[in-house]
Amino acid sequence: MGLTAQFRQRFGDAVVAEDYLKLLLRRHPNRPEDALGQALALLETVPAGIALLALSDAVEYNLPDPRSLGAFLSRYLRTNPTVAPAPPTAFSPLPALDVERNLDGFAHLLPREVQI
Repeated sequence: MGLTAQFRQRFGDAVVAEDYLKLLLRRHPNRPEDALGQALALLETVPAGIALLALSDAVEYNLPDPRSLGAFLSRYLRTNPTVAPAPPTAFSPLPALDVERNLDGFAHLLPREVQI
């Protein structure tokens, strides 16, 4: 599946998403897959509602580049702290580690006499 199809599958019938896609493809006529891939990587980490708000800003200000899209996304995420980014798909909890040790075990490493 191509990047354009992935983008359309993620945002469905949203007019603003289609407008953003057209603007991005018009801005990057030679190698649009690089910019679209970067934009998709940014958008997959946020909920669809936040993504659509950022896309609408990108279309309104005529700034479809991934760098600008990242700025719009961070602005919406700062103003809406209740929305957490999606967890990574390969998330695994850290193992429980027992790192506390009794300091008596290190006493034999200290010098017996301290010279001043």
